[in-house]
Amino acid sequence: MTTSLFLPPCGYHQVFACAVGILMLLIRTGDATEYMDQNCGGTIDAGRSGDKLDSQIDYYYGDLIDCTVTITADFNRRILLTFSQVDIDGGLGCNSDYLEVYEGSSTLFRSADLGVICGTSAGNIVSLTNTITLRFKTDYSGSGTGFVLSYTSFESPTFSTCGADEFKCDNNRCIDVSLRFNSYDNCGDNSDETFSTSINVEDTVHKTVGLAIGILVAIIIAAIVGVVLVCVCVGCICYHCCCKKRQPQQPSYQVVSQTPQQQPPMAMQPTGQSSQPASYGQPGAYPAGQQAYPANQPAYPAGQPAYPAGQPGLSPTAPPAYPAVQPAYPPGQPTAYSGEKV
Repeated sequence: MTTSLFLPPCGYHQVFACAVGILMLLIRTGDATEYMDQNCGGTIDAGRSGDKLDSQIDYYYGDLIDCTVTITADFNRRILLTFSQVDIDGGLGCNSDYLEVYEGSSTLFRSADLGVICGTSAGNIVSLTNTITLRFKTDYSGSGTGFVLSYTSFESPTFSTCGADEFKCDNNRCIDVSLRFNSYDNCGDNSDETFSTSINVEDTVHKTVGLAIGILVAIIIAAIVGVVLVCVCVGCICYHCCCKKRQPQQPSYQVVSQTPQQQPPMAMQPTGQSSQPASYGQPGAYPAGQQAYPANQPAYPAGQPAYPAGQPGLSPTAPPAYPAVQPAYPPGQPTAYSGEKV
């Protein structure tokens, strides 16, 4: 039998309910909500922003509660309270369970806007200073779900505009830009949750369409450039491979160094002997142990040139081959050899 891991048979509806519960828990954990019963006697610093305040962490509030919490904002700013849920069983004249709102950091002075809240509805409350105090008190009977409110730090500039990190409400209040579209009325007129009337919707649509077209054109151009680069790279690779295959292989040569054979020196023979050099390997070319020249004798007499001055390079004793300016045969005579007729 095969069953799913970690899931009991026929228990899928329980798993689904558990998953939904975990999801709601994660959503509630991610929502930075303050709980009044967890901050009794303490102070909540709103700074330049704001948050949500719930009367208790449980679904219903308890009996005999007397809890006081002070909310402060930055200097020269004020605090706005807007209620998204009210369920306080106050009875006749809000004498049983009620929420009191005080100006400042004590319970001596009630706010001029609304001093006591009970029942199922409440209007907005705006402080005169940057500090406001809440007191939630219940008796021993009756119960409800309490209240959920949003506290917002804001300023109302007279001669200046809102800051770069602020949103300007339609009622001229400046709130933190992070409070827009958080499902709570942080402006007091709900303009932070809707598009302002001063915004040109048609112009916004045109800008959005133009931005989308620009992004699409940029993507197309980038794709074309990428394809061209890929084609160029492939072409270069193919060209390199073809040229490498067509290139002829050059023959290789091996250089062999040969040791030159030492030849015996040519010896000059004395005058009158045959000038034919002696054959190598035959005996009797020169007497054994006799030098080719007498010792300490130069090859020619000292001080005399090798040939007479002005004469061509011929031996002095050798006559010229033919008389000077005389042809080999008399002119006009036929050439004949002995024993032949002319």
